[in-house]
Amino acid sequence: MTFSEESLKFLTWARKQKDAEWLAHHDAKHQRLIRASLLALDDTVKQELANEAPGYHFPTRGIGRIKKSSNKVALDGAQFKDWV
Repeated sequence: MTFSEESLKFLTWARKQKDAEWLAHHDAKHQRLIRASLLALDDTVKQELANEAPGYHFPTRGIGRIKKSSNKVALDGAQFKDWV
């Protein structure tokens, strides 16, 4: 699983959203395009580091979270990040 042109378009689209409920309506697409790719990266990093750093834990809590904190939303009105 890798990031695609569609993944980048999704993030660009997300950045323009002002409705806090937008992600709830597009969660399946978010899971498929963003979160699945990040979890695949997580697996790859774990495998690559297994011999050199046994027990290393790639931080997956919040991986792929694109919703901004409320204080950041107040600055520009956009509810979601355009990066991960």
